[in-house]
Amino acid sequence: MKQVIERAPAKLNLFLEVGQKRDDGFHDIVSVMQTVSVMDGVTLTLREDGIFSLQNDKPYLPCDERNVALAAAKLFAETYGVRQGCHIDIRKGIPVTAGVGGGSADAAAVLRGMCRLYGVKASREELCKLGEQIGSDVPFCVAGGTALATGRGENLQALKTPELQIVFFRSGRKVSTAHAYACLDAHPRNVRSEAGMIEALQSGEASSIALQLYNAFSPLYEENLKQFQALCAPFSPLGMGLSGAGPTCFALFKEGTEAGACCKTLREQGGYARACHSLRALHF
Repeated sequence: MKQVIERAPAKLNLFLEVGQKRDDGFHDIVSVMQTVSVMDGVTLTLREDGIFSLQNDKPYLPCDERNVALAAAKLFAETYGVRQGCHIDIRKGIPVTAGVGGGSADAAAVLRGMCRLYGVKASREELCKLGEQIGSDVPFCVAGGTALATGRGENLQALKTPELQIVFFRSGRKVSTAHAYACLDAHPRNVRSEAGMIEALQSGEASSIALQLYNAFSPLYEENLKQFQALCAPFSPLGMGLSGAGPTCFALFKEGTEAGACCKTLREQGGYARACHSLRALHF
């Protein structure tokens, strides 16, 4: 039976500013997103009976239409007139509900993988458009690499990918995404420009990028970030940030050996910790 395997890399927000709430209920954002080498594995197996099914290795995750990976498969089949079905098997390496795009990465991997499974020649732009219907981060996860995302996150401008050594850590309380956005709506803020981060990316210097890390949701995770800062301090990180609407914190390091040593210490403290590096755009 025909089978294809796709990797589904996680994403970090190197920069995230949130604008006003729109008439459609979403918020405009300005974000610099980066794919990293922590990923899920997504295997698609052809089914001749036309049925779409899904399984994963986390019993608490849904395997029906509530899972965006299955929703992506059905949307792809409907859009391109695919009559055969497929079985989706997801092996999770990305933490769940962590602000690092695990579900979006899986949905994007399904869209890419179904092109290979069925021999559909869809462009990156076409798949990104499909991804918009599934979730705000899916278009970026289709393409990967480094990008400036605006609108809901669907408007993408590719940026130079830096070489970054990263540790991310998921621990502490999680604020619901709805509550996080409501908090921003309730407290007027001075909007920060992404220009400094884009300039830092053009330089390619990790130390310059670290100085420009920013996330509008960071004040909601002050305690998490303080704990993370204290644990990372002995390893001299270049800078630290928050991804998405939290609770995952991350730190940039000059060397991979420093990142690895820090990650070991974080794991000893409990929580989910991984050392990783930045990835370039995915090839189709």
